[in-house]
Amino acid sequence: MELDKVLPRILKLEFDSLCPFCKSRAIFKTGERQMPSPSFFARPEFSEATVEVWRCGVCFKTFELF
Repeated sequence: MELDKVLPRILKLEFDSLCPFCKSRAIFKTGERQMPSPSFFARPEFSEATVEVWRCGVCFKTFELF
């Protein structure tokens, strides 16, 4: 995966367990990363957000959940 490539992002609350591209259920989690917060959200509850990286087993496209 290229690091400079921007992946489509989907809110976890809006995710329906289907690939956003082909609507397949054959998706799997490939990893997760911590997204640092801006300095004006320096409180502990806003310190870092976890972004999950998912990939479709049918169309082989990657997307993120946050």
